Amino acid sequence: MSRMRSLLFRDLILSNLPGRFLVLVMALSGMFLPIVSSSSANIQTASFLGIGDLPGGIFDSRAYDISPDGSVVVGRSVDTTATASFVAIMWTELGGIVPLGDGGMSVTRSQARAVSNNGEVIVGQFYPESSSRPVAFRWTSSTGMVALVDTAAGFERGQAFDVSSDGQYIVGVGSSSTTPNQAFRWNTSTAVTWLGWLPSNPLDSFAFGVSADGSAICGLSFSGNEFGVEVFRWTEADGLVGLGDVPGGVFYAIPHGISEDGTAIVGQTRVSESMEEIFIWREGIGYILPDSAHGYSVATSTTHDGSIVTAGGPTIGPVLWDDQNGFRNFVDILTDDYGLDVSGWSAISIAAVSADGTAFAGEGINPDGNREGWFARLPVPTNVDIHTPGPRNPFSVTLAGTNPFVSQAAFRLQSDESLSNVRATIHGLNGSLVKVLFDGATFHVGEHHFNWDGKDSRSRRVPRGVYFLRLSADGRFVTKKLVRVR
Repeated sequence: MSRMRSLLFRDLILSNLPGRFLVLVMALSGMFLPIVSSSSANIQTASFLGIGDLPGGIFDSRAYDISPDGSVVVGRSVDTTATASFVAIMWTELGGIVPLGDGGMSVTRSQARAVSNNGEVIVGQFYPESSSRPVAFRWTSSTGMVALVDTAAGFERGQAFDVSSDGQYIVGVGSSSTTPNQAFRWNTSTAVTWLGWLPSNPLDSFAFGVSADGSAICGLSFSGNEFGVEVFRWTEADGLVGLGDVPGGVFYAIPHGISEDGTAIVGQTRVSESMEEIFIWREGIGYILPDSAHGYSVATSTTHDGSIVTAGGPTIGPVLWDDQNGFRNFVDILTDDYGLDVSGWSAISIAAVSADGTAFAGEGINPDGNREGWFARLPVPTNVDIHTPGPRNPFSVTLAGTNPFVSQAAFRLQSDESLSNVRATIHGLNGSLVKVLFDGATFHVGEHHFNWDGKDSRSRRVPRGVYFLRLSADGRFVTKKLVRVR
């Protein structure tokens, strides 16, 4: 989902599926969060609420995702009054916590992993009484819980990890008794579409995040490299493309979400055999490693365009990260920006953030010592520049020639205002700088043309593949994808 739909999978055990075992266990611990009390007019809409739990059994609830508009939280809760040990739930401020039911199926346990805008579609997985293998589901208020199964396509069981904002596309991992784990995209018209594997080792792939319109997907696939866990980005135009090794450390990275506009991916990478840190991947830029001072840390979700990232770790606590401010402790935002009374909650982790960066969901230990999901609504935090879809950029770049191109790429720059400090650069798929076309240029209002000759900074012709033009002016930028063919 374009808000980065966080996959905070403490209990995600993909070894339940046939094929190579993969256990993704995230242990995020944090500072304290409050039961909210507002003390001034400018913070009266701020809130922090435990989502409660279902009746019966021990008190336990988890929040895994929040809708792009910040209105619905989904996850799971223990409910021993039902046949299941824990059940998929949704939560709203007005309706509280509600189980999603079992769709008339014999279900031993279920959990909701992701939710579309306004809570119209919820996805996750359940475990039938007849099998220990999970089955992906899609839930709507009109259909209830429905299993996603396509036996003819070899999709008999699996897990759904994310759903697009409009609810039309679902991504996850599926398999059958005769097929290995494979990432999939599902929609109402075409059912399941298999996304494939990285060619270096075609075995086991998993899709974890999908953009708002379903056109971009992030996930991981085993490859032939050391440790063999590589992030991929799938698009309708290019298919499944590996993003390569994160700079430094071990060849191993796990994505946890993709921005709604599909241009940013966040997750964790192994910087040594015993340490993992946050990574952010941006289209046209490549990998960014913003954390080197806090020890173990994981990025869990992001806003509409990837400008704000939620993260956490044993020493860093729950944090927000953005280009302007770097890391800001979530508790400090609550106390310093909103004057909230922080007491009672511990071991907080942030699982997800809304598209506009004003609503959050996660889990922690409540004042009674029980694990509980939580919801927080914060009007735009001071000192944090959150970017949301807004007015059109005053300048745009289009391709004036063919794409894919053979020898050179031609561009048209259209600007509604005079631009200064204009810089245009070409980058490889992994973000490496290939060539600077110009830097510090000035363009007046109107249409302008420029070219890239298909060569790098040393005048060597670049090989065929995917490249990006990045043009920045006065603190704003656009990127365009290019494909070089021979």
